[in-house]
Amino acid sequence: MSRLEPLAVTALLGTRKQKPAPLPLDGEIATLLAAIAVSPASDEAGVLRTAAVLDICQQAGWVAPDATTRAAPPAPADAQALPPAAVLPLLPQMFAEGYERLGQLTLLELARHRLRLPPVLLADLLEKARRDDAWRGLVAPVLGERGRWLAERNPAWQVQASDPTTAPDDEAWEFGSLDQRVAYLSALRVRDPAAARERFAAALKELDARERATLARALAAGLAADDEALLEKLRGDRSKEVRRVAVDLLAWLPGSAYRQRMNARLAQCIAFAPREPGPGGLKGLFKQLAQVVSKEPAVRIEPPEAFFADGKEDQLEEAVPGGEGLGQRAWWLYQVVAATPLQWWREHGALSCRELVAAVGGNDWEAAMLRGWYQATLREGDAEWAAALLDRLSANGTQLARSFLDSQPLIALLPLDERERHWLHIAANIDERNGPSLSELLGQIVDAIPIEAQPGADFCRQLLPHLRNGIGLPRSAYDYNLRQAMRAFATLLPLETFTEARQGWPDGESLGRHQREAVDDWRHTLTLRENLQQLLD
Repeated sequence: MSRLEPLAVTALLGTRKQKPAPLPLDGEIATLLAAIAVSPASDEAGVLRTAAVLDICQQAGWVAPDATTRAAPPAPADAQALPPAAVLPLLPQMFAEGYERLGQLTLLELARHRLRLPPVLLADLLEKARRDDAWRGLVAPVLGERGRWLAERNPAWQVQASDPTTAPDDEAWEFGSLDQRVAYLSALRVRDPAAARERFAAALKELDARERATLARALAAGLAADDEALLEKLRGDRSKEVRRVAVDLLAWLPGSAYRQRMNARLAQCIAFAPREPGPGGLKGLFKQLAQVVSKEPAVRIEPPEAFFADGKEDQLEEAVPGGEGLGQRAWWLYQVVAATPLQWWREHGALSCRELVAAVGGNDWEAAMLRGWYQATLREGDAEWAAALLDRLSANGTQLARSFLDSQPLIALLPLDERERHWLHIAANIDERNGPSLSELLGQIVDAIPIEAQPGADFCRQLLPHLRNGIGLPRSAYDYNLRQAMRAFATLLPLETFTEARQGWPDGESLGRHQREAVDDWRHTLTLRENLQQLLD
């Protein structure tokens, strides 16, 4: 029972039926509530003021104790130092709303200098880490002892208090939140994959569909043949989401029966023209030329007339969804190509991925094949296939964001120098109406580069003229995402480019409000980064 129960009863019944009673709390909170109780305000005002005080306390990390709960021990002394005094007033600006990437970079810089967060920021950042996985791993190293102590006081924050170097705490699995159970299972999976699998399997009957699907994803770490039996069981789960997770993992598992079934289905649809080795010399050259000009396709595609046997058990959909642009047989073909490992194409044909992509050009089944390869490429993270698809999808690099396939995930798979080449190509055509907007282009770049990395200085210098041109385009005047995109990209820039990055922007009088604000935010972000770096170094 919570010690706040008397307040809840008064609020439910009303002060006419039940007068406010003193709350059995200790410390400074009790002193403040006692002052409210003796004030001349009405009972209704007293209840509302009490609730407001408790709400502010909870926002700061305080949790109302149970009636039998003992007072928590004080936080241990911190071994990590605070940032220099000159840095402290700057930190709240780094974590301001809308400066997400800058805040994340600041956490990395603090961790690099082995510094901890000041207490005033702990509650806000623990709550941000609870809501956003991207922040969780960045906040943990800079919490310090006080931050971990505070996280232990609030069940919603306790996942932040765990130390990844220690053995998982069984109580987190038995009594923790879903986030805590995921953290437990993931840590156990690293230490003992079999034990993690058995722990999850034993709990299946007690878990709801969302919990089963979320925890099943943790099996991706250390996936091995021993996991196949459990995943096959989940393939028959009553929840579609769980079944989808199971087949996604089975598709990753080399030698799984699921992969063999998908390989066999694809083999029903695809045949390769034989390439017989010819004689050498001039005669052999003529034979090769004859094969090139032959009308015989290098890849013959023929989807089945009827749906695949037992296809629904492997999460293939027979009916074409509403609004889908593919026909019935193309829809079946697309799903099978998407689910089959790319290794199948290497093993069954003599064509490279670029030759395969080119071979389906103009074919009746081209859209289904490209979409299937696209999904398989993203699943496997294959850079060679990503490059082949990017070159096939757009000759000039300007239509990708508007096509049925999104270029950004493919570009993100390429080596950094190849990514930069594609981005510059798109940036050079930023003024085309059907191409991506400036904020979309910057968003692609930001999303593809981890927070701990930076693009090359030469690339940034080549990109800057395109940004100055893009900011002045009429379409940018109505680009409401431009400010956020400019802030995020300014966070990426190498420090040695800051001088060029501040110069050459269009005159403010020639820009609309959104454009001016975007340029102002760009310069402000550069200044904040510069100040932080100087003060920390």
